[in-house]
Amino acid sequence: MVDSVFQSIAAKEVTANSMEVKEGTTLGGSYAGALLLQNNEISYLSLGGFYDDGARINTYSQGNHNIIITKAGNRNVDHDHYTESADPTLFIHSATSPDSDNTQWISITHDQTDGVIAVGKGNIKLSNNLECGGYILPFSSADSAAPNSSLYYSTDQSKLVFKDSGGTVRDLW
Repeated sequence: MVDSVFQSIAAKEVTANSMEVKEGTTLGGSYAGALLLQNNEISYLSLGGFYDDGARINTYSQGNHNIIITKAGNRNVDHDHYTESADPTLFIHSATSPDSDNTQWISITHDQTDGVIAVGKGNIKLSNNLECGGYILPFSSADSAAPNSSLYYSTDQSKLVFKDSGGTVRDLW
């Protein structure tokens, strides 16, 4: 049912200001789907899972696979994530309205090569200890291009260095 309703909407056979369609079936596990149409904009999100996968959230849109978590007061505000993302991307926004500042978010995705954690503004802060189960690959940079107070692999010196707050590059071994 959800798929046939979605096809009708995509073919412009159905118009509505607000419509929601839900469906649930069982196929070797459980599945529940939901289709939401608001102001003739298609937004499709399905929730489901199978006994060996746990819960799943699936996105379907015409080129943009973002899931945006925001506070209820910002639910009707455009969060400006226009870039078409081939890969599902989770954005978590601060409480600030995107109309005031739409760069206060953190995102997580996998770009089919690497896992990527990014922010629109500010830094990524980790509290407590960071334990790495693999290698740490420092960023490679020319000394002149590296920002102050940073740790990086110097392409000028071919070694790991620290550039202090005054701009002096210091060898780490």
